Amino acid sequence: MKQQIELFTNSNSLPKIDLRVVLAGSIRKATLMELASPEEQKEIEKCFSKIEPDTPFKFYEACSKIFKDIPTVKKVTKEILEDYKKHNVIYMELLTNLYEKKDAFKKEEFLLSILEELQNANNSSDKFNARLVIALNARKDISEYEEILKIYNDIQNQELKKLIVGIDYSGDVTSGNYREKKYQDVIPIFEKFRNLGLDISVYFAQNPNYQMFPLDLFVPDRISHCEFLKEEQINDLIKKNIHIEICPSYNFKVNRCIYYEEIILKKLWKKKFVKESGEESLFYNISINTDCRTLLLTDISQEYYEVGLSFKMGINDLKNIILNEIEYIFDKDKELRDKLKNILNKFNI
Repeated sequence: MKQQIELFTNSNSLPKIDLRVVLAGSIRKATLMELASPEEQKEIEKCFSKIEPDTPFKFYEACSKIFKDIPTVKKVTKEILEDYKKHNVIYMELLTNLYEKKDAFKKEEFLLSILEELQNANNSSDKFNARLVIALNARKDISEYEEILKIYNDIQNQELKKLIVGIDYSGDVTSGNYREKKYQDVIPIFEKFRNLGLDISVYFAQNPNYQMFPLDLFVPDRISHCEFLKEEQINDLIKKNIHIEICPSYNFKVNRCIYYEEIILKKLWKKKFVKESGEESLFYNISINTDCRTLLLTDISQEYYEVGLSFKMGINDLKNIILNEIEYIFDKDKELRDKLKNILNKFNI
């Protein structure tokens, strides 16, 4: 019990990183209920009643309906950033689709309003750094991705623009009547964004019958979730040094593992592999993230605590995961990375 208390306390005070904070999945529930119409409230509450594989996507859609004007967008963004600050997050990447609402705001206005809140939050603290990752919805047409590319290119404010650090290819591909795009069709878009300096993450192995990403044609910088990875695929990811974003509560609750210890991390934590040099090593190229914290009733400190408790990690194990993770954040600024490492290295229990 004493060790559990110490782990919980240290998990809260540990300087943390979260690489997958979904905007529409991280709005305070009180704010959702305040801003949603009675019908929208019913949609949101229905998601909490039973979590199925497609529930997070229904939740994002339901929550995004409260974005009725720009002041609302700014309010929920500000609150999310405040909440992560309180959990000693020193770097986070906020992930969002670009929404628009007829007669209220366009996609570019939505994007700029979020970037302004990120800039304000960053300026308010020396230890807090927030960046934005734009989601490409897998259910949308290529023409929408081209539109997002144009919106990005047209941003005039360079200080705001540099807060955009990556592109994430994700979305609900679980429904039976949906035919997934061939990854080959979207790879040219990935390459266009990468040529502009943005990193790429891909929603990966999200259901038992997922379409395998062609890693021989394009290597993403990071992949997320990975609940249904097979052993040979894990070995390939390790060989290609691709970072894996783990969302523990999502793994556990959405995919309904019987035990927390059965999440995908079981197959990855300290996995032995052989480098090209022939040297045997252990795999640590993972991160711990929240994703949809509101639906999953979690926070980033709780995620670290549950992982530490379930996989018998000490606080130094968690600290070392974060130190390694810094090499895979999408912001490439060396000064920022050195600052993050310095904050963590000064943390002692």
